[in-house]
Amino acid sequence: AIAIACDTNLGYVFAAQLGFLFPLRRALAWSAAQALLSATVQLLLVAVPLSRNDYRFGITVLLAGVQCALQIGVTALACAAVRERQGRLALAVVNAELLATQALLADTVRGSERRRIARDMHDVLGHHLTALKLHMDLAMRQPDIPVSAPLRTAGDVAARARRLREWFRTFV
Repeated sequence: AIAIACDTNLGYVFAAQLGFLFPLRRALAWSAAQALLSATVQLLLVAVPLSRNDYRFGITVLLAGVQCALQIGVTALACAAVRERQGRLALAVVNAELLATQALLADTVRGSERRRIARDMHDVLGHHLTALKLHMDLAMRQPDIPVSAPLRTAGDVAARARRLREWFRTFV
């Protein structure tokens, strides 16, 4: 009411506040109503006494129209600022989700690569341990070669390693 009754810049502040409080259409409607009411009051208070002088009346009407347009423009800018901020916040949320998804994907890739390497090591180690155990069993069963203690120890180590391989297989 003060902004409408007095010729102050409070109308622009009020127009900006409308842009922050309401959605675009409602804010523009309220701002247009307030601007037109303010322009009407100005024209009644200022322009009617000047109606005898045509060029002053025309300038007053033109200034009232410019003030209406500026107030509506201020409201539109405030609405645009609100929409820009909301868009920026939404973009930040989406960016955070993207970064979390990238981290999850990187963890998944690392885990699958570790499992692949573990499977490969398991297969290669199992093949070599089996071959070692077979050759040691063959060496211990040769009738003409005496079985030495280091050969028995090596056979026991190979057997333990094979059991360890089988135990390791439960985790792969």
